[in-house]
Amino acid sequence: MLSWYPDAKVVLTLGKSGVVYRDKEHKYMHGTYLVDVVDTTAAGDTFTGYFLEAYLNGSAVPEALRVASIASSIAVSRKGASDSIPYCKEVMESRLELVQE
Repeated sequence: MLSWYPDAKVVLTLGKSGVVYRDKEHKYMHGTYLVDVVDTTAAGDTFTGYFLEAYLNGSAVPEALRVASIASSIAVSRKGASDSIPYCKEVMESRLELVQE
């Protein structure tokens, strides 16, 4: 994709394998957190929303990936769609254990 769109910023979520970010100059990866997976319905929407909020408000990409990964990990540990999405305070206070870098 970057060969076709060299100015693109690409975020690819990989489920249990974490997430990869690429642009023309950087590559960042982030692992997953230890949670009991209950329902993956809102995982992608939660990740995308938290990533964009962090990135567009000035967080560096690695930090935006970290925050979004925590948020989506919390979401998959709950049943439902919108009900599973955590509040920002819960994400920021989370003490989830990183399983895979």
